[in-house]
Amino acid sequence: EFGLVPVSVLALAVAPRFEFDSTFYTTQAQSLVEHGASLDASGQPETRYTPGYPMFLAAFLSAGLGYAGAVVAQHALWVGIVAGTVWLVRKASGSSPVAVIAGLIVALDLPGVQSSMSVLSETLAAALLFDAVCCTYFATQAPSRSKALGWSVMAGLLAGATALVRPIAIALGAPLAVALLIGADRRWRIWAAAVLIAVFAVLPVSWTVRNARETGVATLSSLAGINLLHFRAAGTLAIRDPGGIDANLGRRRDELEQRACRELEAEHGRPCADISWALRSRTYSAMARPIILGD
Repeated sequence: EFGLVPVSVLALAVAPRFEFDSTFYTTQAQSLVEHGASLDASGQPETRYTPGYPMFLAAFLSAGLGYAGAVVAQHALWVGIVAGTVWLVRKASGSSPVAVIAGLIVALDLPGVQSSMSVLSETLAAALLFDAVCCTYFATQAPSRSKALGWSVMAGLLAGATALVRPIAIALGAPLAVALLIGADRRWRIWAAAVLIAVFAVLPVSWTVRNARETGVATLSSLAGINLLHFRAAGTLAIRDPGGIDANLGRRRDELEQRACRELEAEHGRPCADISWALRSRTYSAMARPIILGD
């Protein structure tokens, strides 16, 4: 963990990195600051990117610290994750060598270090995930039912927040609940697991309800359908073409996009660009699945 400190100090001298996805996060963050709502670049309700990370950025924008302040906070979170990993593994295993090895594995995760320098959601998601795991561990060690349920509530909230930062964590509550069923006191482990799952569902379900109300489509993130069509299905077709996936992915993606747009325009009676991403994503998913499953 001490070896990571000079790296982080050096990273503070580097300006925030803006990657391809950064634009979507910054647009939503600016909308939260200016309008108090999660809107995309066209002013429509944003359903592709969940609001967790944009809210994090918006807090720094509102405080006048900008994106540079958010990235400094991400450096601090990353150092905290490394130090916390050493502490948690030492506490759980009782072995200092094992704890040091675990800390080194995290500290040497160079993509993780790079993400902490970028306006991307990975570092915040990792910090929330780590905290959720810690709370779950504390729940397994709790000496009383009330304390076990209290830690379960905290674990559920943090896991739900992780899903709002990175939608891939939508099923995170399940393995944490299983950990409670295995490790918690048998007198209250079922209650602890049930509480964790119930609390975990609150934030993702709330955002899904918001999307359903705004667009008519109940989804946590429209990005899933977009990725299915543009990358999974297009890649499934492109990899069989002469020249392979790199040479044909763009062409196959354009073909599938045009086909999907024709279906959307016929169904909704307006140009594809005027149709919400939530509706488009639903059609994209329906079109992608047979291609993927049929290969």
